[in-house]
Amino acid sequence: MTVGRWSALALTMAVGACGQGPADQAATTANATTVAAAAPARPGQPPLSAQPSADFDRCSAAAGGIDVALQTCAEEEIDRTQDALSARWRDGGAPAARVEAAQAAFLEALPLLAPPDATSGTLERMLAVTRAMTLTRLRANLLTGGPVAQPGRVPPALSDAARTAWARSRERACALSSIQECARAYDALLTIKDAPAMSSPAAPSVAGLPLPACAEVDATGLTGAALGDAFYARYPRTLADPAAVEKVNLDAAGIDNVVSYLVCVAARTNFDPTVVDNALALFDSARHGKAALGRLEAIGRAGGAQAGAARTLLTQVRGNLAQPAG
Repeated sequence: MTVGRWSALALTMAVGACGQGPADQAATTANATTVAAAAPARPGQPPLSAQPSADFDRCSAAAGGIDVALQTCAEEEIDRTQDALSARWRDGGAPAARVEAAQAAFLEALPLLAPPDATSGTLERMLAVTRAMTLTRLRANLLTGGPVAQPGRVPPALSDAARTAWARSRERACALSSIQECARAYDALLTIKDAPAMSSPAAPSVAGLPLPACAEVDATGLTGAALGDAFYARYPRTLADPAAVEKVNLDAAGIDNVVSYLVCVAARTNFDPTVVDNALALFDSARHGKAALGRLEAIGRAGGAQAGAARTLLTQVRGNLAQPAG
């Protein structure tokens, strides 16, 4: 799997390409007869981690909040995880052809589970790939002896093609693993809540998020000074405080929500200084500033309705950040 291949699969795979019918039942039956012949990992080897690797953490930190770069980080992590699981299976004595077939079946199923459509923006595609990365790591953890997941949500409604592809993936993976009740444990992966892979789980979330989308701002009918007053009352104090903003948890979607809101309100208040004054703590943050500035630059480059406003706000922000204190 080369970088970007997951996204290409997600956008080009024909939904009806896989078979229909009783594949789920057949796969479950196959599991009952093949688990006994599974190739376990070498004794003493710990399960592969369910958490993103240090390589992923370094990549996402360097991405600076740019959606396409973050998407690449997640795709590379899928590759690394698949390679690590394949190596475990081969070390346990599994034939290379069966390992390759199991991994190919999973990669076939993965884009069908929650595919972005062809009109999705880069943020939506990045988030879809990140969810795929999370599932890939949880699967590798499970199949190398990690704990069976406790369901966290209702299983998603899958298309016929997705159900069939997932059943094929389950059958081939469980045939290589020695975990008990493999089919049930494998299907439980689909019920786990999405992990915040690009954020720090120890940090508190931000009260007052998400902020309104631009359409919601427009629906209030407020502009100018009236909108500026509403913004001042609505914008989370923790994001406007230089010390507090360093302690909060903002993932890529949170950064996008905040920055998009700032662009929208700035444009509709004729770039009232109140907006940029409150935004500076975020853009100057050691923890979030690079990502926030990267997102603001990306909106300015995108060419949409908010592009001009984003460029003007970026000029304001950079001008303020360049001024010496005092």
